[in-house]
Amino acid sequence: HSSTLQGLRDVKTAISYASTQLEIMSLLSLIETICFEGLARRRAVI
Repeated sequence: HSSTLQGLRDVKTAISYASTQLEIMSLLSLIETICFEGLARRRAVI
């Protein structure tokens, strides 16, 4: 029984880790997009 609980805990940990990784990746891509847009606007102004 305890092994089942341990397995569930491991799955929860893996899921939370994966979702955190996804959040970080989406944040990074969002930052990249903002930076690229800012550079493009600056170039357009110049």
